[in-house]
Amino acid sequence: MHTGQTLLTILAFILLSTVMTNFYHQMDNVGDTVDEGQDGILATSINTSYAEVAERLAFDSATIANNIMDRNGNRGRLTNPDSLRFHPNLGEKKDSIYTFVCLDAFNKDTLERSPAGSARVYRTAFEVCYVDSSDFSVKSATRTYVKRLDMKTWRISPPPMADRIDTVKMSLVVGHFTF
Repeated sequence: MHTGQTLLTILAFILLSTVMTNFYHQMDNVGDTVDEGQDGILATSINTSYAEVAERLAFDSATIANNIMDRNGNRGRLTNPDSLRFHPNLGEKKDSIYTFVCLDAFNKDTLERSPAGSARVYRTAFEVCYVDSSDFSVKSATRTYVKRLDMKTWRISPPPMADRIDTVKMSLVVGHFTF
């Protein structure tokens, strides 16, 4: 082999190495993008499942027994905004969201779930608050007949790269009406 052919062969290997390195780098980026998309879909599904459970719960511990409030519009029997929480005095056991009896049980709770068929673990943080019935984005410091359940879900395992942590936020607004 002549010097020219050796040089040409070396340049061909350098070109091939560069192309292969770029190809594998692009494939890695595509994999990360697919993972992020899957995380978003799974986190949204988890939030939707929690919302479906919450929709079936009583509005408040005061509405569990008979599901009606004072006909004069007295909201004094509703849970105080500072006391929205899990109510152990109602016989609930905090081992499963399926034992929750009212929406307040979600407040300040954090749950971890691993979707079936996935090795990933997601954490969801909840907050329940009363809201202004004319503007659901405004928290109310007083009792109202409308509550909002805020949910934030993100993947915790396997840990995502620090610059790729994505949190899915959803809210559910629930109202209690008397006739």
